Amino acid sequence: MTKATNRTSARQRYQRKDSPVPLAFSFHVQPIEPVHVVTVVKWKNNARRALQDLGAHFSRQTPRQDLPIRSLRMRIVVQDTDSLRLERRLGIWGRESTILWTVAQPNDALKHVSDAVIAWLANDLRTDDQASGELLGLLRWLTIEGELLEIERRRARVFDWDSTRGGTATLINTNLYGYPDLADFVARRLEAKEVFPELGPLRRIVSGQLDQNQAELMTPPIAGQTDSFSLVVRVCVESIPGRPTPIVVLKCSRRLWTNAVRRTSVRELSAYVLPNERNTAIQFSLHRRRNIVNGKSEYAYEPGEDFVTFARAFGLPLDQSGDEIISHGHLNIACPILVVHKQGVGERVNTKSGVPDLDKLMALQRATELLSPYGFEPWQGLEEIATGTRSIANRDQMWRHRHGEDGRIKDFEAWKQQAQANIDYCYGGTHHVVIGYEKSCYQDAQQADTSLHQILGDGIQTQIIPIPRDVHGSRSMLPEPSARSPRQRAELRSLAWRPFVDEVRRYLRESSSRIDGIMIIAPDWYESEGNRTRDDFVNKQAGRITLASELKVPVQYLLPSRDSQFVRRDQTSEEEFENRLLTAWLDLAWKTIGRVNTRKLSEAVGSIYPDKKSQTTSPPAQVLALGVLRRNKTSLANERSFVPFAIELDILQGTCWARFARNDTQGNVVIMPRMNMPEALVELASSGPISLTTSNGDRRKQRREHSEFFFHTVITEFCRRASSPLVLVDAVSCREVWPWLADSRLDPENIVIGNNVHAEADWSDARVVRVRIGTTPKVLFDSFMEGEDHATKEIVQYDAPKWADAQLFKVKDSQTDVYLSFGSLLLTKRILGVSCYRSRVGLKPSPGKPRVYGRTERPLFTGAWSTPTAVEFTVVRTASGEQSNQVVQLVEWLRTVHQHTPNWTTKPAPLSFESTLKEYLADYDLDEEADDSEEEDE
Repeated sequence: MTKATNRTSARQRYQRKDSPVPLAFSFHVQPIEPVHVVTVVKWKNNARRALQDLGAHFSRQTPRQDLPIRSLRMRIVVQDTDSLRLERRLGIWGRESTILWTVAQPNDALKHVSDAVIAWLANDLRTDDQASGELLGLLRWLTIEGELLEIERRRARVFDWDSTRGGTATLINTNLYGYPDLADFVARRLEAKEVFPELGPLRRIVSGQLDQNQAELMTPPIAGQTDSFSLVVRVCVESIPGRPTPIVVLKCSRRLWTNAVRRTSVRELSAYVLPNERNTAIQFSLHRRRNIVNGKSEYAYEPGEDFVTFARAFGLPLDQSGDEIISHGHLNIACPILVVHKQGVGERVNTKSGVPDLDKLMALQRATELLSPYGFEPWQGLEEIATGTRSIANRDQMWRHRHGEDGRIKDFEAWKQQAQANIDYCYGGTHHVVIGYEKSCYQDAQQADTSLHQILGDGIQTQIIPIPRDVHGSRSMLPEPSARSPRQRAELRSLAWRPFVDEVRRYLRESSSRIDGIMIIAPDWYESEGNRTRDDFVNKQAGRITLASELKVPVQYLLPSRDSQFVRRDQTSEEEFENRLLTAWLDLAWKTIGRVNTRKLSEAVGSIYPDKKSQTTSPPAQVLALGVLRRNKTSLANERSFVPFAIELDILQGTCWARFARNDTQGNVVIMPRMNMPEALVELASSGPISLTTSNGDRRKQRREHSEFFFHTVITEFCRRASSPLVLVDAVSCREVWPWLADSRLDPENIVIGNNVHAEADWSDARVVRVRIGTTPKVLFDSFMEGEDHATKEIVQYDAPKWADAQLFKVKDSQTDVYLSFGSLLLTKRILGVSCYRSRVGLKPSPGKPRVYGRTERPLFTGAWSTPTAVEFTVVRTASGEQSNQVVQLVEWLRTVHQHTPNWTTKPAPLSFESTLKEYLADYDLDEEADDSEEEDE
């Protein structure tokens, strides 16, 4: 037991052990035990073919129809209480004919699914033509003859794993579904058990994907101080390069429930049915429906085709409206219905997202008790590596101190001096900005102009120009409201920008000046026909792409002061607007050119490579980052825009260049030359949607081949040109087009890109680091607080786990050099030793000096909680005479040296500037975060 801090003599924090506590479990290879028995239900060939023909026939109808897959899915889940996973499209389309996995006995599973299909054919499929009637008749006949379904039984040995030559876990013939099977096995051990103390048993949620490496469970609803929520546990099975077995990661989150809807601003809401007699939760959806009332469009959420099925099964009213389900569904004692709260839809709530670390640690400890009899143990495979990076001490908003009221005028002067030096280097002494404003934001534009000049002085030159009326607003405010598709609406917005473009060009001619960027001040909400309506989601993207294409400069948006949502208690709305203004300017000035803090980065290189003369190789001087820009992350086959990119950073110069692959006017794929970042943004905006395909053949194969050619060409050219190069590869965006990046194929001695075997032979002494996010566990330190109650002199002790913060760990049980880099995150208030669902004993400081503490009951923590998430760095290749620790320490520093923000970025520079490129990707049709609402804001 070690003392971690010594704040006062009255209260101290102690660690029970020095080693970190990852929220994960490990196990050892065991070819025999344990066994996970799964019943697999599939369509027989004739039945599947008939369903495919029926679906194709429906799709040709006018209006188009689809097979009611959701209702069949619900019927199966209701009938089979032991379902584990359902195939996303129920095996009707795709390569697999599998419908579901279940732990029911084969005969029971066959009956359950058969009954569900029979009821589906009889009640949910409507037909009035001969062709579809014949197909339905065939399906009914196949059912009677027992030719509808087939059953398989498999015994999955979830601990039976093989390993590659590099020591990485890989599947074997008897364990082909090892990842989902292991997740299901663990979830079944936790199902109906209490993991969070005092919260009751967990319910398992039936998965909708057969190949997903996770399973999900949640607690019963918890009544907080004002809001209701459940705690969610995701069991994720993740591999680590060089480790012979995967780890089982526990991810905890909070799911808020809503009882009212303020506006119908998203297409669909998720809901869960919690039957009392089951250990599972059944998921369904509420869909947004449009009705015309008195000539106006009104929207409401209504249950879908799957609602009637479970309503009949559990005795619920069949005629419930969406509003009734949302407001009263949770009151049904025998079968509660809970609707997920979604930001901007449900009523505002005091309870925020995230789970405090005390609750996470308690869940890990309880899960350890439940899983240890089956061969699982807490993973202890991390060791801390010394690093020079630091936690965030402040937000670097030094402009707030320019008046000198708090005695920090020197800090502001130092900040301003550094800003001016950067402006001198990057913009020749003055940063020229056009401030465009929507007519209601004129005062904000004036304030922005005044503040920028007060803070930056001669370092900035501005020109205020109003923007046209039709470039923003809801769909109903379009010149042609009939335009439906995102692309049609974007084209209308683009045309509406013409007067502004002409005015900017006139200003440039008359002033004989230049501009370096455009800042647009426009609100999110607009008045339309007496209603307050949201800006169409395509507008900002259309504005940014249009202005960049026409005026050849980057564009930054800024919300007006009236849209300020996060005003702190110690600041006015004007101060909050000023802070957002300067943050926007920093992005416009530095993020768009890929600027990093060269002084800070040079100091980091000097500390990591202290004696350059004794090094057999020089420290990295140039960094190349590779990735793929994608609007839609869910499928490689149906992307409209798919853009492999490369961003290059010169450590001494501190700015970035970029290049990417695109289709030319003839449809051929070409690799663009290296350009500075602003030029690359303009070129990307002018390129339109980039499919990276050249024909109507196999789109997936074409994208993979073109991407691999791009990566190989760019890396080879970079290594020939750069001195002491470092290559970073985004594994998440590139893994589908560069198979070598997969854990099981990662071989440092043979880098394969397409047909190029041993590609590293052409890369001299280049370091190669794979960057991956989203797979690593949270890491805590098991600590407690101890101190004296001043009133009673009693020693008070309470658990207070601490999160990993600005720390670097190496995976010590891997044959590969794998590291976890935890950043620093102080965007939310976090207090040690609090819980989100139960009050805890603590020590509260009393005012005055000397500082003393008193015993207190801490209330529930309802605020937002976000523990830093690790980024995984796999050092695939180092330069001769160099340690992998040195390479990864430098890569970690690249998360902290950005000029536009003092915060840690998730990805290291220059890979972090991917987000800047993506803003200029001209693809409107597949935006996953689209919000096309036009409803009132109450």
